[in-house]
Amino acid sequence: MLPVTFCGQNNSLGCELLLRVTVTGDSRQDSAANNQLPDMVLWNEKFATGSRVLDQHHRTLIDNINHLEEMLTITNPTREDCEFMMNLVDFLEKYADMHFNLEEECMARFRCPAHAKNKKAHDGFLKFFRDFKEHNKAEGFRAKILVDLHETISRWIEEHILQVDTRLKPCIKA
Repeated sequence: MLPVTFCGQNNSLGCELLLRVTVTGDSRQDSAANNQLPDMVLWNEKFATGSRVLDQHHRTLIDNINHLEEMLTITNPTREDCEFMMNLVDFLEKYADMHFNLEEECMARFRCPAHAKNKKAHDGFLKFFRDFKEHNKAEGFRAKILVDLHETISRWIEEHILQVDTRLKPCIKA
């Protein structure tokens, strides 16, 4: 048995996330051999918003999205693995909601022209999460649903940060 610890860090509200899962050594595929998932999102300076706090939030979201990808490489997930993945999804939703509120306040405070577009995108993202949870509840846990979720949120966060959130940078510097 191999214990794996995910994301033991404090968020800006002082809440600590420390999730643990135990997997058997033979249930994890070699991730290099598994090309079914998109490449992990990697933080780089193109994602910088000009706010140290918001950038750290983005890193935390990206790290946890990437942890979800790691979990999806388990070929025969146990009940505990499935529960852990759903807890990770719940964390992503709650953390995103907390982050979105702070980011929207920051954009309003600095009079960022992307504020309305940002709020609309955030509302759509949270609706997507609620719909996902409803679908998952109705259908039951299926890895395919989580793969689809991972692909969607990976693509969304990268595009959203690069196309909307980075428009905050010149407003903060002004």
